Amino acid sequence: MRMRSLCVALVLVLGASAVAVGQDDDAWATALRARAEASPVEAQLKFRELAAVDATADRRAAAAAIALDVFPYATGNELAAPLILKVLRENRSHPEAWQLGYGLQRRVLDGLDLENGEPFLRAMVAIYPDYARFKYSLADLLYGSGRPDDADAIYTEIVRDFPDDTRARYILALLRELEGKAPEAIEIYDTIIARGLDLKAYRYKVTLLWDVLADYDAADDALAAGFAAVDAAPPGRARDEVRAGLEWEQQRLADRREERMKLAEASARTDQILIGVLAVWIVVLGGGLAFLRRRRLL
Repeated sequence: MRMRSLCVALVLVLGASAVAVGQDDDAWATALRARAEASPVEAQLKFRELAAVDATADRRAAAAAIALDVFPYATGNELAAPLILKVLRENRSHPEAWQLGYGLQRRVLDGLDLENGEPFLRAMVAIYPDYARFKYSLADLLYGSGRPDDADAIYTEIVRDFPDDTRARYILALLRELEGKAPEAIEIYDTIIARGLDLKAYRYKVTLLWDVLADYDAADDALAAGFAAVDAAPPGRARDEVRAGLEWEQQRLADRREERMKLAEASARTDQILIGVLAVWIVVLGGGLAFLRRRRLL
C-alpha cells in the first residue's frame, strides 16, 4: 500500500513538472515572439545564438517557427534553417522540427531562395538519405536558379539511389532533349520500358521519334510495342490513359505524314510550273536573240 502511494505521488510530481516545463516553454516562446516583433534587428542575435548555446529541442523548434512567422522571407529562412537542422541532426524524428523542415524546403523552393535553400536542402539530404523528396527539391531549386548542370547531377544521383523512381528519369530525358540529344533521351525511355516502370514512356518515346527526329518508321514500331504492352497490362485507369495517349500520337503521326505528302505534291506541282515557265522564257529568249541577229544581218 505504501509503495502504491509512493508511485502515485511520483507520477503526480512528474506530471506537475512536465506541466510546469510546458508552461515555461510557452512563456519563453511568447516572450521571444514579443521581442522579435518589438525589436526585430536586435532579436536576430538571440535567434542566431539559439543554434549554438544549450537549448532544448522544443525551444529551438519553437524559435524556428517564430522566425519563419515574424521575420521577412529571406531573413526568416536564414534564422530558422540552422535551428531546424540542429534539432533534426540530434533526432531526425522530432515531429515539430520535421514539419518545419518539410515546410521550409517548400518555402525556399517556391521563392527560389538559393542562398539559404541550397545549404539547407543539402543538409536535409544528408540527414534523410533514404528520402528522395529533399533531393528533388534541391535539384528543382538549382535548375530554377539557372544551374542546370548541378541539377542534372542531383537527378542522376536520384536515379542511382532510387532506381525505381521514374520522375528523375523523365526529367533527365527532357533535359537531354532540350540539349539536342534526343537519342540519349530515347535511351532513357527505353530503360524505363525495359525495367517495366511506367507505360507512359512508350508515348514519350513515340513523340520524340516522329516530332523531333522525324523517324516515322521507328515511331510506328514504338507505337506497336506500346499498344502490345498496354494490351498485356492489367485493366485500369492508368492503362486506359496510356492507350488514349498512344492513339492520340498515332493520329498526330498520321496527320504529319499527310501534311508532308501534301507538301511534297505541292512542291512537285511548283517544280512543274517553274519548269514550264523556264521553258517559255527559253523560247522567248531564244526568239529574241534570233530576232536581234536578223536585225544585225539586215
